[in-house]
Amino acid sequence: MSDLTEVSREELAERLRLLAAENERLRSASAEEAGAGATVTDTVPVQVRRSSGPWRSAVAVLLIATATILSPVAVVTGWTRLQLTSEEAFLGTFGPLASDPRVQQYVADRVVVEINNAVDINAIATDLFQGIDSLDLPPRAKSAIQLLQEPAVQGVNSLIQSTVDRFVQSDAFEAVWRQALVSAHSGLQVIAGDTLQDPTRALTIDESGQISIQLAPIITAVKERLLARGLTLAQRIPAVDKSIVIAQTDAVPKIRAAYTAATLVGTWLPILVLGLFAAGVLTARRRRRTLIVAALCLAGVMALSLVGVAVGHLVFVSTLAPSTLSTGAADAIYEQALVFAQGTVVALLILGVVIAAIAWFGGPSRPATASRRALRDAAAAVRRAGDERGLSTGMVGEWVGSHVTVIHTGIAVAAAAVLLVVRPLSTTVILWTTLVALLLLLAVLLVSRPSDPGRTA
Repeated sequence: MSDLTEVSREELAERLRLLAAENERLRSASAEEAGAGATVTDTVPVQVRRSSGPWRSAVAVLLIATATILSPVAVVTGWTRLQLTSEEAFLGTFGPLASDPRVQQYVADRVVVEINNAVDINAIATDLFQGIDSLDLPPRAKSAIQLLQEPAVQGVNSLIQSTVDRFVQSDAFEAVWRQALVSAHSGLQVIAGDTLQDPTRALTIDESGQISIQLAPIITAVKERLLARGLTLAQRIPAVDKSIVIAQTDAVPKIRAAYTAATLVGTWLPILVLGLFAAGVLTARRRRRTLIVAALCLAGVMALSLVGVAVGHLVFVSTLAPSTLSTGAADAIYEQALVFAQGTVVALLILGVVIAAIAWFGGPSRPATASRRALRDAAAAVRRAGDERGLSTGMVGEWVGSHVTVIHTGIAVAAAAVLLVVRPLSTTVILWTTLVALLLLLAVLLVSRPSDPGRTA
C-alpha cells in the first residue's frame, strides 16, 4: 500500500465509502424482507411497530397542517406586536409617508380647504375695496382699483396654495409628521388609559371611536410661514380645531383588550408555529420527506398570503377612497403600512424553498445522490490539482474529513440560530445566511480529505 499515490488513495477511500453505503442499503432491504417472512413468534413486535406508523403519520400531518394554517396569523400578529411595542419600528413604518407625493398632496389640499373655510378671502377683499371706494378718489382711480379686486383674491389664494405646497414638501413638514407619529404611538397609552382626548397630542380618539390626526400643528406652521413672507392677512387665521379621520374603531374597551391580546399573541404565536413544525417533523417516520413537505407547505401558504395582501389592497382603497381619503393617499398608506409584513412573508417563502431544496439535496433519491457524487468528484479533482502544485491540505484536511459530521452540524445550528435571533427576518438575512452556510459547507468539502487507508492507528 505504500506505493499508492495520493490520487489512488483518495479514489480507494471514495469507493470504500460508496460500497459501505450500498451495503447498508442492501442490509436494510434484506431486513425488511426478513421481517415480511418472520415466524409467528417475532411477528408481534413487527406488528406493534407497524401499527404505530399510521398514528405517527396522522399526528405529524395534523401538527404540520395546524402550523401551516397559523403561519399567516403569526406573521400578522408579530407585525402588530412590533408596531405597538416599538416606537422605532412604528416610525420606520409610517415615517416615509411624509415624503410620499400622494400623501403630501392630500394633506396640502385639506390644509388649504381648512384655511379657506376659516378665513373668507373674498369677503375680506370685498370689505377692503369697499372701504377704498368710500374714499374721495377720482372715478377713474376707483374703477381701476375695483379691477384689482379679483386678481388680488386670486393672488392671495395662489400664495396660500404655494406656501402650503412648499411646506408639505419641506423638511419642516417631515419633522411635524414625525412628531405626530411619536404622539400617535404614545397615544396608544391614551387609549389604554382614562383620558381619551388630549389637545396637546397630534393623535386623538373620541368617544365614537374615530382616530384622527389634528391639523392644528400644520396650520400653525403654515401661518408662521405666511407671516414670514409678509402676508399680514395670515394673522386672521385662527387656531383651527380640525382633524383628519384616519381610522374608525368599534369601542375603546375592545381596543384595550385587543392591545393586550395582540402583544401577547404576537410574542408567543410565532414560537408556537415553529414548535408545531418541529414537532411534526420529529414525529414523522420519514423525517427528511416530512421536512420537505413542511417547508413547501410554509412556502405555499406564504405565496397565498401575498395574494391576500394584493386583495386586501383593493378592499382597503375601495373602502376609504374617496369618502375618507384620496385614492393616492389610501394607496400610499396601505403600501407603507404593510411593507414590513410583506417583506416577512416573502422572506418566509424563500426560507421554505431553501429548506426544501437543502433537505432534498441530502436525501437518498437518485438525482440527489448523483448530484452529491458529482460535487464530491469535483472537490476531489480540485484537491488533486492542488496536490500536484504542492497545495495539499495534509493533516488538517484529514482532521476535517474525520470530523465532517460535527462540522456540518455546527454550521447548520449556527445558521438556524441566526434565523431565529435576527429580527426583523428579511429576505436579505435569509439569503446571506444561506449563502454563507453554503460557502462554509463547500469550503469543508474542498479542505476535507479521507484518511490515508494505508496508515495504521
